[in-house]
Amino acid sequence: MLRRSGKPVRLVVNKVDSHQKYMMDVYEFYNLGIGEPIPISAANRQGLGDMLDEVIKEFPDKSEEEDQDDIPKIAIVGKPNVGKSSLINKLLGEERVIVSNIAGTTRDAIDTKVTWNKKDYIFIDTAGLRRKGKVKEEIERYSVIRTVTAVERADVVVVVIDASEGVTEQDAKIAGIAHDRGKGIIVAVNKWDAIEKNDKTIYKHTEKIRQILSFMPYAQIIFISAKQGQRLPKLFENIDTVIENQTLRIQTGVLNEILSEAVALQQPPSDRGRRLKIFYMTQVAVKPPTFVIFVNDKELMHFSYVRYLENKIRDAFGFSGTSLKFIIASAGKRNKSMERIICLVIGYVCGLFQTGYIIGKVHKTDIRDHGSGNAGTTNAFRTFGKKAGAITLLGDCLKCVLAIVIVRMVYGNSMNGILPLLTLYAALGCILGHNFPISMEFRGGKGIAASVGMIIAFDWRIFIVCAVVFFTLFFTTHYVSLCSLSAYAVAFILVLVFGHMGKYGMDQAHTVELYIVMAVLTAMAFYRHRANIVRLFHGTENKVFLSSKNKK
Repeated sequence: MLRRSGKPVRLVVNKVDSHQKYMMDVYEFYNLGIGEPIPISAANRQGLGDMLDEVIKEFPDKSEEEDQDDIPKIAIVGKPNVGKSSLINKLLGEERVIVSNIAGTTRDAIDTKVTWNKKDYIFIDTAGLRRKGKVKEEIERYSVIRTVTAVERADVVVVVIDASEGVTEQDAKIAGIAHDRGKGIIVAVNKWDAIEKNDKTIYKHTEKIRQILSFMPYAQIIFISAKQGQRLPKLFENIDTVIENQTLRIQTGVLNEILSEAVALQQPPSDRGRRLKIFYMTQVAVKPPTFVIFVNDKELMHFSYVRYLENKIRDAFGFSGTSLKFIIASAGKRNKSMERIICLVIGYVCGLFQTGYIIGKVHKTDIRDHGSGNAGTTNAFRTFGKKAGAITLLGDCLKCVLAIVIVRMVYGNSMNGILPLLTLYAALGCILGHNFPISMEFRGGKGIAASVGMIIAFDWRIFIVCAVVFFTLFFTTHYVSLCSLSAYAVAFILVLVFGHMGKYGMDQAHTVELYIVMAVLTAMAFYRHRANIVRLFHGTENKVFLSSKNKK
């Protein structure tokens, strides 16, 4: 039996307490013809290491296990004797799984690799689940546990129904296991070749299935014959569709457009004069697709309105064969204010890193005692040279990028719907820390280099346009202040344009707040350059040249 199984076999001889005394007896086990015997003594713990070394040699490599993790897993579930094992055998083209008319022949969950159109699938054949009253044997209880485990590790669950018997309440309970765990579901009506049919038969069966399985109207239904191999290619098509829908991600901006339309068509419910306000919605996970809806009070959200929003999403994107999970979260004013304060603090701490001041200390001088009196890039360039200016520019840029990256790491999942706004608050804090550092008696720079980092991390499209504007003006006028302020004004205008186009995926209220924060940043930049603006009007502003040859 061991030889026929095709499995690796290791012969272990126990109670070999002394090699000198019992080794000759161990050699007699060669007569079994199943390999070299491994002597051990379990009582004395002798030879256990050698035994384990031989055993683990047959374990698959991690790479093989990782490869299997990427293969879609499909669990075949249903009542006993509905044709689950027959379906697996037909897909394989061989009798690998025992098939019998006796209910309960399959006791365990069996993994079988199937290749279809050069694509691999792992099918998990499970024991049929009986009614609780019929689950009497311990082995039967074990089969139930293994079936539930198989469903949990599967990507798609195929619920097999006997066409001759029709859908039953027990089928609904089995399907409910997969539904509760958020799995992709396909209802396969087997033995379709064994019933008499007319032009209305398929519609009657479909209606009956939808009626009993009303809790999962998204499930795909397919009529097959495992024995004859009918519509098995269609089964694989449905599996691929369900897997694709299980991993589908929807952009927050698109979701909120659908949300706005849904709210406009049907107002949210109210209770005792308090009306539900929906701020925004975002997708936070897949398998199943999971959405978080932020509201003013989650107690006001009725399940019927959640179902209404779900139907609107399904109308737009389908999500056939997969359930959708919705999480209702309260987003009160207190919490929202705290999030903004945290982002400001993160940014301010990052902004305290003054690259120009540090370079000045390397040169044993305070950069603020020279030139314009600030610790920014332009003054570092004029005071210490081009190399120092470039290092200052890079350092001041990166600290704003760092602040935005930290905020995205902290709130990337929980507050994805307003993440652009939170990143801008972090940038505001960073520029405040750069301009008014508490560690330097609030005497910092003017925030242009830090603003460059902000624009790079916030929206690279705006950065490209601003860079073109800056360098065009610089090589024309050589006034750094004019170039900086012009690029800032362009950045503000582009934020207004992109926000109006819905590029940042936020509702109107948060988009307006985004405009306000950007306006504050722009106004602060102009305020910090007020002396430069006066000199520009009087023609006394200093010019900056990259090469001494260009100086007049």
